[in-house]
Amino acid sequence: YFKNKKILDWGAGKGQISYLLKRISDKVISCDIDSGESDSSFYKNRPILKDHKIHVKKLNHDFKLPYKNNSFDLVTSFGVLEHVKDDKNSLKELSRIIKKNGCLYISFLPYKFSWTQNLSHLFGNYYHDRLYSILTISELVKTAGFEIIFLQHGQLFPKNSLPYNKNIEKIDRFLTEKTPLRFFATNLELFLKKA
Repeated sequence: YFKNKKILDWGAGKGQISYLLKRISDKVISCDIDSGESDSSFYKNRPILKDHKIHVKKLNHDFKLPYKNNSFDLVTSFGVLEHVKDDKNSLKELSRIIKKNGCLYISFLPYKFSWTQNLSHLFGNYYHDRLYSILTISELVKTAGFEIIFLQHGQLFPKNSLPYNKNIEKIDRFLTEKTPLRFFATNLELFLKKA
């Protein structure tokens, strides 16, 4: 469906999502803010960005975006919303630049009842200082003008610290989709349509 559609990788980071998106569309734009943090596109060497000649537009404002109204068919947000200074206005700004009936995909949104997030906080790691419940993110996206197409839990196991294993991925997906253990998952995933 998104083949050759105009797509924005909002918060491109190391560039892996931009790289994958460019495989389905030649109209992918990447942007990021220079936060000085290690997850920014502008922090040290980024081999994916360099090797695949992916240009990342440097954003100069905490939430305002340098794009015209109704510019994009799809915007992706992989682990970004929880790091912005103003999530409410950031979502409104994303709504502004997405075409009517266009989509926003949010992934790796840290979940309020996650066992891994809360364990990290217990040990003083507040990399994700803002955690979201289903109710809070639902209200935020609706206020910004989005309709929720799907909202699901993701990532029960701390897979970032484990080598990739297809079987672990299948088990993890089953547990977060089919069992009550999903209520302790690490993240939320949302697919939204601009109303």
